[in-house]
Amino acid sequence: MALRHIVLFKLAKKEDASICVEELKKLRESLKPHVPILSFIVSETIGAGGSADVALIVDFPDAATLKLYQEHPLHLAVVQKNGSIVAERLSIQIPLSLFE
Repeated sequence: MALRHIVLFKLAKKEDASICVEELKKLRESLKPHVPILSFIVSETIGAGGSADVALIVDFPDAATLKLYQEHPLHLAVVQKNGSIVAERLSIQIPLSLFE
């Protein structure tokens, strides 16, 4: 079953959003040869009033690929690097079939 992995980041300082987004975009490119990702979207929030500063949406063909992504050294390195600017992180995995 295909999955959508959604992560919302609340940063310690909103002005660090572009740093977080750039690191995640680099991750997308570096993972291409290693993890079969269906879709990878990352963005800063637009406008005021949101409760998160950065959103990441990644689609995977199955749970095994999500696990491969989560445990991949490139992913773990970005988690560690962004750890100093991320105040809170929320994530959820939902079936991609909900969007059909």
